[in-house]
Amino acid sequence: MGKKFVGQLEGCAVDRRACGWKRLGTLIAAAVTLLGVHGPRRGAAQDLEQGIALELQLRSEDPQHLVAEATEHGNPARGAILFHGPMLGCGKCHSVSDTGPDLLGPNLAAARPDETPQRLVESILSPSARIAEAFRSARVLTEDGQVITGMPIASASDENTLVLRHLETLQDIRIPRDEIAQMQWSQQSVMPDGLVRGLANRQEFLDLLRYLVEIREGGPRRARELQPTAAQLAIRLPDYESDIDHAGMIRDLDKAALGRGEKIYNSLCINCHGTLTQRGSLDTALRFGEGKFKHGSDPYSIYQTLTRGAGLMLPQPWMVPQQKYDVIHYIRERFLKPHNPSQYFQITESYLDSLPRGTQRGPEPQPIEPWSQADYGPRLVNTYEIGSGGRNIAQKGIAVQLDDQPGGVAHGRAWAVFEHDTMRLAGVWTSRGFIDWQGIHFNGRHGIHPHVVGDILLANPTAPGWADPDTGDLQDNARVVGRDGKRYGPLPRRWAQFRGFHQLGRNTVIEYQVGQTPVLETYRWSDTEDWETPLSGGLFRRLLRLGSRPKPLRMVVATLQ
Repeated sequence: MGKKFVGQLEGCAVDRRACGWKRLGTLIAAAVTLLGVHGPRRGAAQDLEQGIALELQLRSEDPQHLVAEATEHGNPARGAILFHGPMLGCGKCHSVSDTGPDLLGPNLAAARPDETPQRLVESILSPSARIAEAFRSARVLTEDGQVITGMPIASASDENTLVLRHLETLQDIRIPRDEIAQMQWSQQSVMPDGLVRGLANRQEFLDLLRYLVEIREGGPRRARELQPTAAQLAIRLPDYESDIDHAGMIRDLDKAALGRGEKIYNSLCINCHGTLTQRGSLDTALRFGEGKFKHGSDPYSIYQTLTRGAGLMLPQPWMVPQQKYDVIHYIRERFLKPHNPSQYFQITESYLDSLPRGTQRGPEPQPIEPWSQADYGPRLVNTYEIGSGGRNIAQKGIAVQLDDQPGGVAHGRAWAVFEHDTMRLAGVWTSRGFIDWQGIHFNGRHGIHPHVVGDILLANPTAPGWADPDTGDLQDNARVVGRDGKRYGPLPRRWAQFRGFHQLGRNTVIEYQVGQTPVLETYRWSDTEDWETPLSGGLFRRLLRLGSRPKPLRMVVATLQ
C-alpha cells in the first residue's frame, strides 16, 4: 500500500491555501505539475465517427441556442470557405448573388421573411423535415417509358408544358403534359442528410451558420464581401496520395476488405445511394444496383471520385486509401457484379499495370468509434479504473474535464475523477485519449470497464476519501462485501452522503456531506504564473468549501506509491 497524504481540516477552510494549507497545497500542486501536455491533433478532415457524433449532438440541441452560440462565437469568413468549398459544396445548389435564377435550392442571400435563423439550423440538420413546395423535386414517367427526375419550375411551366430542371446538369427540360403518364413528388429533399458529417468539429458548424445568418441579413452585398479567394477553396490532398500503390491494393482486396467496406457503406454511403430495395435521400445519387457510372466504374476511377469529388458527389477527405478501396470492393461485389453487371469492370493485369505506380498505402485506417468522438459535455459519469491490478476502481466515477479544449470531456487534455461511493478524488491524469472506451455501452465488450489512459499524476486507491467522522478511521470496513471479497456501495449515511453536482460556468461543483458537514468540491487548471514556484506547464488545484463542523475532519489528499 502507498503512503497517504492526510489533511486535517479545522476552522473555515475554503480552499487548499486556507488554514495553513498553502505549503501543503503547493507541494501537492508541484507533484502534479503538467509538463508539455498537448491535446489531440485535429485537422480539417473529419473522421467519419466524429462526424456522426457531431451530427447527433447538434440535432439534440435547441436551434435557438445554436443560433445564439454562432452569433457569439462563429466566424463568417471561415463559414464562407466551408460553404463554397469542395467538402460541403453548398454553392453547387444555392446561389448567394443578386443575379441569375435559383439553382436547386433557394438563394440564401435573397430576402425570405419566413426563413428564420432557427429554420436555417433545421434545414441543415434535417433537410427533409420540411421542404418548401417550390423546391420539392419530382419524378416523371413519360408515355414512352422514360423516367425523368428534376425540379419543376412553376414560373416557366404552363398548362401545356412542364419544365423540369435537371438535378445534376441544371438544364431545363420541357415535357409536354399530354406525354406524362405519371408524376410522383419526392418526400426527400434534394439536399442530402448528413452534410454536417463533413465538418471537422462544432466550431465549423458555428462558422457556417454565422455565415448563413449574415448573408440572410446583409444580402448579396455581404455575400460578396465574404467571398473566398480561389486559393482558399482549392482542394489540398495529402502528400501520400501521389505515391499510392493502387495495383497492389486492388490485388489484395479480399473477404476482410468486403466486411470493412460494408461497415463504411452502411455508416455513410447508404444515406444518399440507398440499398438495392430503397432509394437514398438524394435523387441524383447513383443507385449502384441499376445505374450507370458517369465518371468511370473501374476501381481507380471510383477512387478518384471519392478523393476529388465529381458533380454533386463531394470528396471524402476522412477516408484513407484502404477505406476507399474497401468500400469500392463492397460496391463492386454486392451491387455491380450480381445486379448491375454492365458496370462491373473486369480487372486484368494489363489494367493494373496501367495504374499510377507508388510505394505506399497511406495511413492505417482508424476504427469507426462514434462513442469516442461524441461531445458529452464537461463531465462523464461512469466506472473507471485508474492504473491496473484492480486497486483503484471508481465504481461511480464523475470524470471532470480540467482544461478548456473544445469538444467536451472526450477531447480534453487533463481530467480528474471523483468517486461518490467513497467520496474520494480517485485520480488525475493527462493524455490525448481520455479513456480506452472499453465496456458494453461503448465498444460492446462484456465484463470490462474503461481504464484511463495517459500519465497518471495523482491516484488514491479504493478506500474512503474521508475518515469516519465519529472515529477518525480511514479503514474501508463499513461498506457491503461482495462475492469477490471486495467492498462495494456507498459509505454509511452517518459517514458521508452524495448530494449531486452542479455546473458553474465550465466548472463542475460536486456536493456531498461528511457527517453533518456540507462540502462543495471543484477543480481548477491553472497557469504557473498564479503560483510562487517557477514551474512550467499547468497546475491542478482541488478546491473545497466546508460548512461548520463539531470537530476536525480528516481527508485523503494524495497517496504516494
